[in-house]
Amino acid sequence: MKRSFVSQLIAVLFFVLAITGILMYINPFSKATTVLHITTGFLFIIGIGFHLVNNVKALFNYIKGPKKRKTYLNPAFLGMTIGVLLLVGISKFDLPPLKQLYALGEHFQGNTEVHYKLIQTNTELAGQALGVEVLMGNPSHTPTLAIWVEDAQGNYLQDLYVSQKLAQEKFINFQHKRRPEALPVWSHRRAVEAADGLFVPDQDNPIADGMTGATPTTSWILQSQLNSATDSIRIFMEINQSFDWNSYYHPEAFPDDPIYSGPGKVGQPALIYGTKVISLKEAGIEKMQLLGRAHHSGQDGEIRTDLEQMTTALEMVDRVLVEVPVAKKYSLLTQ
Repeated sequence: MKRSFVSQLIAVLFFVLAITGILMYINPFSKATTVLHITTGFLFIIGIGFHLVNNVKALFNYIKGPKKRKTYLNPAFLGMTIGVLLLVGISKFDLPPLKQLYALGEHFQGNTEVHYKLIQTNTELAGQALGVEVLMGNPSHTPTLAIWVEDAQGNYLQDLYVSQKLAQEKFINFQHKRRPEALPVWSHRRAVEAADGLFVPDQDNPIADGMTGATPTTSWILQSQLNSATDSIRIFMEINQSFDWNSYYHPEAFPDDPIYSGPGKVGQPALIYGTKVISLKEAGIEKMQLLGRAHHSGQDGEIRTDLEQMTTALEMVDRVLVEVPVAKKYSLLTQ
């Protein structure tokens, strides 16, 4: 295909992509704009393909750089490649500044709608169905969390959901993967001790896939089942985000603590939410209340009620609702 035609085609398609992209960013959702943007995007990819065919030799020369250069790749090309990989990583883990850029677009759109992701666990169980709605607030990083069930006497019964990175020891940003400070109240109440003496799952004894998953970065609804018959329960959620330092919980706050000031990156301690005792004989919806915080380095499973030094951690969650549905007919999805 002629170079002149391909160049003009790419220029026109790029212009349309730019305009529709801006419209999608600042305006509420429009199916017509979205369809035009996607269609133009596919045509743009085809145009780029013809452009590469027409200029493949020149492109390789640009990548390799001047012949007098000793390196095999042009530093500018390497820099651009690294930049693109960084953008992919920042997008995947919902990190600044792209997180703030996305929020700014929602502000322009005046978007007040809440979109939920549906997660189902313990699907093989035939016990009482339960639903949990987690309306996320403004977490600075992707949280780690666990949701579990206790009986009315405070005895641990089972997990409903555990973040996969903790359940299967898949933390990737820590030199020391054992993280007793992440969710210490849950791990101590679960009371399964690993070979190293910590109450945290390890790779040799992970939590089963049926109740784990990647922590959603948006609001979500959990549908799960109990594995045993009981008349009344309490449901708890412990949630924590790493690197959320503040003026009190900072990297040098506890220099003699080998966990907090060693490999730990927990920042502010985990927060614990819970319901009052719920009767399973009646359908209904119960709101979780903020009960307190965990120990900053996970030394025990106690819930501490002093929250004066907690700041941004309090913004992670707006609301948590628990539903006992009638015959697995959940209503949270329609709220």
